[in-house]
Amino acid sequence: MNAYQGVTHIVEITENHTKHTDPSPLHLRTTKGHVSGNIKTKITMTLLATFPLIFILLMNSVYGSTYYVATSGNNNNSGTLAAPWRTLSHSVSKLQPGDTLFALGGTYAETVWIGNSGTASNPIIITAYGNQKPVIDGATLSVGNWASLISLGGNYIFFSGFEIRNINADGHGGNGGSVEIQGGDGVNVTGTSDTVSNLTVHNTWAQGIIASGDYDTIQNSTVYYVAMSNCRLSGQTNCSPSARSWSSCVTIGSPFNSGKITKYGTIAGNTVFNCWGEGISTWLSNGTTIQDNIVYDNWAENLYVDNAVNALVQRNIIYNTSNNYVQAHSGFALADEVANTNSDLNQLSSKNTVINNLILNAQFSAYGWTIVPGSGLNNVLIANNTIVSTAAYPGNVIFATGGNNTVGNVVNQNSTIFNNIVSGTVSAPSASGLTFSNNAWTTSPPAATRGVGDIIGNPQLAEAGSTAAGQLTAGYFQLLATSPAFGKGRVLSQVAIDFNNAIRPTPPAMGALDSAPMAMPIHTPATCSRKLSNMHCR
Repeated sequence: MNAYQGVTHIVEITENHTKHTDPSPLHLRTTKGHVSGNIKTKITMTLLATFPLIFILLMNSVYGSTYYVATSGNNNNSGTLAAPWRTLSHSVSKLQPGDTLFALGGTYAETVWIGNSGTASNPIIITAYGNQKPVIDGATLSVGNWASLISLGGNYIFFSGFEIRNINADGHGGNGGSVEIQGGDGVNVTGTSDTVSNLTVHNTWAQGIIASGDYDTIQNSTVYYVAMSNCRLSGQTNCSPSARSWSSCVTIGSPFNSGKITKYGTIAGNTVFNCWGEGISTWLSNGTTIQDNIVYDNWAENLYVDNAVNALVQRNIIYNTSNNYVQAHSGFALADEVANTNSDLNQLSSKNTVINNLILNAQFSAYGWTIVPGSGLNNVLIANNTIVSTAAYPGNVIFATGGNNTVGNVVNQNSTIFNNIVSGTVSAPSASGLTFSNNAWTTSPPAATRGVGDIIGNPQLAEAGSTAAGQLTAGYFQLLATSPAFGKGRVLSQVAIDFNNAIRPTPPAMGALDSAPMAMPIHTPATCSRKLSNMHCR
């Protein structure tokens, strides 16, 4: 069903952010049946599946111009639907605040720099036309160092609906030459308050999608076969035992040694798999939200929080499958890699919240390792996660705290680990700085992890449905009616709702699910309907 079909939405317009999870100065949010926050205007509308394009055209006709680009067009045209422009690069250069560019289906063989800016009330929209599928393909391009297929350098841009593929795919500029070429991103966002949505990104030498501007959003996109520069497997196409220039798959953070901390980014509703870097990550950041993503079978950590403060990681499904493409079983890690020599940016991770995540056959490492001596869990909450190991993941530690480098390397402070279900082997050399309570363990855990209100034994999960690549759902982690985890959790104001956004009863269950599973949410329609008033399209 289309996100619009038969649903009455309430548009919430706010003037000031009150939470770091959505802190843009102005934003639009659609919800089903409820509103929250500092509401100034409510406009209720029914959007049917057949009408979203017409709706956008009507809204934009009041506030800005609408243009079109097609592979059959000409840059000397006027940019109308009847006379579209030919290239994306030419088209985006014409856009002003409030303008919309529709891209018709076809393959655009070009790299595109978007330097124009919208405003909070009139963002620039660049999106697919109707149900057509425009493709930006660099397979025939010869690129130099640090190129990207799409670069968003302007502010308040909404970019949606494209397939983005093939850049520097061989590590030699895409031309089969002998000179090594660094970089090759699918999408690189450096502007502020930009959103990339509903993209399919694959076959890149470096990052799939990376955003380093403040208040940027990466949402509802599918990313795979990226970060090929990391591949070290012999015999794999374009892999090299001497891989270079480490890349990640989907990332919000600041480039190392850039002199900045990226603030208040969001990574939501994405599916990331078969990548040669960290599936989803945030580093050198403040206030990143990572939620409602499905992440599996990535070569480095599936989800990674590094040198980050005030991060919220919630409602993600993270897992590994046997004999996967990258031949790895990576997990979810909180760790630090950088001890910054700039005193203003000497940011070790702290004040992070990890709640309501579902994890299968992927180690949860809460500073099971770190590269920066003295770092560790610092004012961190880890609560109501369901972490499961099966026979497909034999003998591996599924939950780890402490350190495995040198004695005293990890220093934990004032952190709590409550209401989790952990099925598998646990490693915790010390409880110093940690408080454990009301956790469910399948077998007796190390003494350091034991706390008041614990349950030891089978948590009785449904284990329903397939665990194959791309098929795992929340239903696998649902508690059976006879589960001893129901009603045995500790009441936490930070986890008042469960994985399904359902209000938890008092007392709550342990684990991520207190209610029957539902589908993962869609955060924003690909066709960004806005401009009803003074709004920022999110």
